Amino acid sequence: MGHRSYLYLNKSSEAFIAFEANNSLPFFWLTLIDSKSLADKIKEWKAFEIASTGNEIDNDLLHFQIDLEKFQRNASTGMHFITSHFPKAVSLYKDFIKALENTFEQEDKLLIEIDQFSAFYESLDAYLQDLTEEINAIEQNKPTHIRFLYDEDLIASGTGFASASLKRFSALPSYQQALQHKRKIATIQNKYLFKKQSLALFIVILLVCPVFTWAIFRGFKEEGFSATVLLLGIANIGFYLYSVWEIITQIKAYKAEKSDR
Repeated sequence: MGHRSYLYLNKSSEAFIAFEANNSLPFFWLTLIDSKSLADKIKEWKAFEIASTGNEIDNDLLHFQIDLEKFQRNASTGMHFITSHFPKAVSLYKDFIKALENTFEQEDKLLIEIDQFSAFYESLDAYLQDLTEEINAIEQNKPTHIRFLYDEDLIASGTGFASASLKRFSALPSYQQALQHKRKIATIQNKYLFKKQSLALFIVILLVCPVFTWAIFRGFKEEGFSATVLLLGIANIGFYLYSVWEIITQIKAYKAEKSDR
């Protein structure tokens, strides 16, 4: 299942999920949280951690609650920051903010739930430190300190996945392009992922192939040109070609990983 994060819109009539993320912390969401809200939430989290005795967790403790005024103010800061330093993310960020604005009314609240992501850290303090540094970097205009936004995947690091309730946003070119790019990157990574075990396996197969070639040759000398010999011969050639192909693929993947380091 992974560690999930959610961005809700809490309206007077209902609350619904607008965006969600799995094993990532979308940076666009963080631009909507200011340092004071974070500091207040840290006090609540730490107080709960100290007092917790297995009691049921109050959802208000887990969520950052953002009203319309705070949303507009923080979104303006985020827009300036992203426009200045992350041009590839500008179009998607604009559409992300607009999609939320279009459904945000005066009495509504935006709820951001990101507590599960802390499971990737050794301690809650380490997680809160990273959050603090990220939000301070936005407010203090320090792009080199940003760690959660990366152009290679603006879904995981930017918007998160749009829910079915935001169909118009999901159909926008900026979101679709980011989604397609994410899938393309994932396909390339899966296709060319270097694995020592796979390389070793195909080397062994290649080394064993001559043994079967000798066995097939002996069968040919004893039985002549038969259907069995033909089928075994074709299979043997197939193993040669397949193992050589996979060995070359793994070598390319190794070189690609080495060059990226």
